Amino acid sequence: DDDAKIRVAAIKVINGLRVKRAIPEIVKRLEDKEASVREQALYTLGQMHVESAIPNIIKYLEDKVVDVQKAAIEALVVLRAKFSIPQLIKCTKDSDPEVQIAAIHALRNLEAKAAIPAIVQCLEYRNSNVQVAAIKALGSLEAKSTIPKIITYLENKDTEVEVEAVRTLGKLKADSAIPAIVQHLDQYVVKYDSGYFWVGVMRKVVKGLRN
Repeated sequence: DDDAKIRVAAIKVINGLRVKRAIPEIVKRLEDKEASVREQALYTLGQMHVESAIPNIIKYLEDKVVDVQKAAIEALVVLRAKFSIPQLIKCTKDSDPEVQIAAIHALRNLEAKAAIPAIVQCLEYRNSNVQVAAIKALGSLEAKSTIPKIITYLENKDTEVEVEAVRTLGKLKADSAIPAIVQHLDQYVVKYDSGYFWVGVMRKVVKGLRN
């Protein structure tokens, strides 16, 4: 159909009904001129667990449209396509923060320890959402070697970055971070008050590390 909305709707129906014989046509839709159609095709190939489409899906990590890139990343995670890890690592350096964050989440979900150096590099980006995603991923990947680096993010202009650093240090059982967290906690008590939500989070982490 000439209407992209109708093509998207048709792919959604195929996905909902799990019409396997329509898979070749969905793969063809990856080359559609409309980004919304490419995005839905990628999402559907992931949801229908079409492993044979993985090489095609990987190509769209470099699409010019961010939503299409994100759909490709999500599909690869659903398909548990671990051999796409090198390409996902490349996406952590994308110019768009949304793609970076999606790639970091994907690498975390795929338990890609080989991606730890690339994720550490993401901490250098000024976007706080990228930093939060990177710190959280390092915790999930049990990257204990990055504890000294994470400690430096206890002093950050963005509260969410600071708190994610505290939570991750707790998850990594970073006893060495207790003095730095306590010092940061004291600063928060003075700046806000003992009932401030993040103060409670920090106290809980410190208590867990001391036990």
